[in-house]
Amino acid sequence: MPDFKVATIRDAFSEFWHHHASHWMKQRHCGFSTGDQYQAFCIAKDQIQDTAEAMLCHRRRGFSPDPFAGYVEFWGVLQAVVLQQDAIREMEFAATGTRPTGSGGVDRSAARKIRNLLAGHSSWNSRDPDGIKRRCTIRRQNMGYQRISYTVYENGDPKCPVLNLGDLLDRYDEEAANHLEETFSKLRERVLAPSAVAGPPPEQDKEGN
Repeated sequence: MPDFKVATIRDAFSEFWHHHASHWMKQRHCGFSTGDQYQAFCIAKDQIQDTAEAMLCHRRRGFSPDPFAGYVEFWGVLQAVVLQQDAIREMEFAATGTRPTGSGGVDRSAARKIRNLLAGHSSWNSRDPDGIKRRCTIRRQNMGYQRISYTVYENGDPKCPVLNLGDLLDRYDEEAANHLEETFSKLRERVLAPSAVAGPPPEQDKEGN
């Protein structure tokens, strides 16, 4: 399995950020328009790294053979996707001062919809704009990235789809990486912008990243 593109892009930008630290540190809020945007950047950068590395580590290891542990791991993987999507959204806020809305944000991806269905609102889900009421359950099984079966009731009618989680995450990673690269391109432009009023140096994020 290839490394997640989100992790690769994030690490490349982190190197860029620290390489130009002398420029950013001379600017008020490190070149961001507000202190809130700078804080959003620092936290989002950490969360993107943490979620990407955690998902990558679990993907390489695979699910526990214990079905009970598999439940928790499965829910955790899906929640990590949501945390990463929220962080990418905050990174966009850091770069532009606005957050994506409507269908353009990465948080509208198929991966988030699956999370909401299977790990967010499985007992009763009627949040989709199509108005269909859904309930779902995941049977006890050995979880796997290629096959996780579940039952979903749509307006009372049962269906038994099979989720290929690995394929879903690969497609999500491609989509998320495109969003993140666009955002980082906007942030790179700040290095070339005229320096703003000098301000206090930034606090280094955890582990010097």
